[in-house]
Amino acid sequence: MNNQFILIGFMGAGKSYLGSRLSYLFNYNLVDIDLEIEKDEGIRIPTIFANYGEDYFRTKESELFKYFIQKNHTILSCGGGLTENIENRKIIKASNSIVIFLDPEWDIIWERIKRSDRPFVRGKNKNDVYQLWEKRIPNYLDCATVRFQNQNAIDVLLEQLVDCHDAVQFINYLLQ
Repeated sequence: MNNQFILIGFMGAGKSYLGSRLSYLFNYNLVDIDLEIEKDEGIRIPTIFANYGEDYFRTKESELFKYFIQKNHTILSCGGGLTENIENRKIIKASNSIVIFLDPEWDIIWERIKRSDRPFVRGKNKNDVYQLWEKRIPNYLDCATVRFQNQNAIDVLLEQLVDCHDAVQFINYLLQ
């Protein structure tokens, strides 16, 4: 086990939010691959797509993913398209990490992303993005250790993790 979590799922699924909570609760480093790409390139992802294209972006994404997956005590929040690459899926499966597929209901995802400037949303209608979402689900399932299939399950998971964390903190306090 690499002592890490890998968060996968469609854009707007809540990976960044869950990643920040897990990072806090487990005291692990949070690495958001999309943010790392933007840091590395010095520009936002929509600009990368516009100036260099998707292939360039996917190459950078894979390079950074391969670098960060080697780190222990890390929460990796992956971009929604990372699992489109079969090599990335193989690496995820071989990592022995806890791979969480966040899969809230489509309507929740759409509400979160419909006004964004994300390259796969901007200028597209709801049905086009829905088809992309459906197309990616088998790749997420191929990698997932666990799947949280609705927003309620994700909320319950967070509540339980916080309760566990609070209990451990309390026990540690009593043992001092």
